[in-house]
Amino acid sequence: MNLRPWTAEQKTQLRAAVPAATWATYEKLQTFRNDIIEKFPLFLAAVILGTISGSEASQIRESPSIVCYHIPVTNLRFIDCLNISILLFFILRIIHAFVYLFSNNQAEAWLRASSVVVLLVQIWKAARRLEDQYAIHI
Repeated sequence: MNLRPWTAEQKTQLRAAVPAATWATYEKLQTFRNDIIEKFPLFLAAVILGTISGSEASQIRESPSIVCYHIPVTNLRFIDCLNISILLFFILRIIHAFVYLFSNNQAEAWLRASSVVVLLVQIWKAARRLEDQYAIHI
């Protein structure tokens, strides 16, 4: 977080001092940074809920054919859907960064949306596992 944000006057001076392409790149980087900061609470919630609810690793012994995102997770000790979801989220965000910074098409919107969907699916799966463990009374 920036403790001393730029004033409008400072931004105007800087914008006049640098080429338009450099300023456009700066604005894209700033927008990308803000997007990452907006997605962090969702990522944190997915990781915490996935950890609290327990992973599918304990279910591998009971059901030998667990599949996560069409990847078989059979007989693997440290790989489960939570780890695959986190890895998939980071891969999509890295690809999204390059597509967003170096192209001007709608692919970046689809990549951004798909990375959010990965997190939402993980939160939904964790909620389904927690549903069996805890009874919530309102």
